[in-house]
Amino acid sequence: MNSPFVAERAQALTATIAHDETGVRELYGRLFERAPSDTEVQRALDFVRGIDPPPPPPTNAPSVWQYGTAEIDDSGMVKSFTPFPYFAGDAWQGGEFYPDPTLGPAQLKADSGYPGDDNNHAVVRRWIAPSNCVVKISGALSHEAKEGDGVRAYIVIGTKRPIASWTLRAQKAETAVEDVAVKAGEPIDFVVVSGKDSSQDTFKWAPRVGPWDAKANFAGPPEPPLRPLDAWAAYAQVLFFSNEFMFID
Repeated sequence: MNSPFVAERAQALTATIAHDETGVRELYGRLFERAPSDTEVQRALDFVRGIDPPPPPPTNAPSVWQYGTAEIDDSGMVKSFTPFPYFAGDAWQGGEFYPDPTLGPAQLKADSGYPGDDNNHAVVRRWIAPSNCVVKISGALSHEAKEGDGVRAYIVIGTKRPIASWTLRAQKAETAVEDVAVKAGEPIDFVVVSGKDSSQDTFKWAPRVGPWDAKANFAGPPEPPLRPLDAWAAYAQVLFFSNEFMFID
């Protein structure tokens, strides 16, 4: 009975009634198909008057990870970053249909991905520093297909030039970088872009930044926080618990 669905139903029900004696009578009519007694009306009014206003709903803590596409220059420097607009359940991508008409095959999953068609659509797994810190980057990057010309990958801090880069075709490379100093809010971008041939460019790369693991932390958009019940919604939920509502003689 304390499920989000029940809370939402209580909120929806009481949003449509007057918050006074008339509302109590309407609640009883809708839930029990009868009028309340004078005692029941008074108890209802005493209940709602005795409840403090709810606190503001909690806010979700922002994730340290973001997923998107970027325009990069030939050195791998990130010129612009745009978060992916759509989460498909196991992948961030351009839209409901894949490949997307605008972003093409650009996609990121928990430990893998596919870059877009050119330097304007590199894929970026972005880590945002939660505080000033020095971190160790680790992980392995692999490209398996022998067809095509492979992928280029970069690790970029903020607006600086890459601190590491790789070009892989049917190869695997360790992507370890020691003692990376970042300031609070500064991004570390894990960038992958196609070569001249954008076919067969599936790659695997789930980097770790200190204790943060890209694969373990991978997630879609956060669920919106539940809105706390106000006094009238709380009273409606109490009525949902009643035997009269739950059972039919």
